[in-house]
Amino acid sequence: DTSPFAAVQALSQEDVVAVVDFVRTYNLLLSIKSTGHCYSGNCVQDDSIVLDLSKMNSISLAPTRDSITIGPGSNFDALYSLNSQTGTQSVGGMCGTVGPVGFSLGGGHGPLIRSYEIGA
Repeated sequence: DTSPFAAVQALSQEDVVAVVDFVRTYNLLLSIKSTGHCYSGNCVQDDSIVLDLSKMNSISLAPTRDSITIGPGSNFDALYSLNSQTGTQSVGGMCGTVGPVGFSLGGGHGPLIRSYEIGA
């Protein structure tokens, strides 16, 4: 069971910069949560400031339809919903509550894993 010192819900890039600056100034521990899908608890350290990015969950398709920009709090449910609505595709995990950030750090397995390894 971990017990952080405090938590901050970031809503913007400016919030993230302010928290990182504060932590650096006072030499504090920093824990970062993206989507909040962290059942193992290894994303939170005791006595740390938790920077929660789950509200930074914007997703947008470029007008050229060749790229998707996602916020750090976005999850695969939202991403795949956009894909379904727009006829696009994204490579990612099979657990909808995991996001691309956690997935890229080893938190998920995708449907192409047998052909192309983890992360595909």
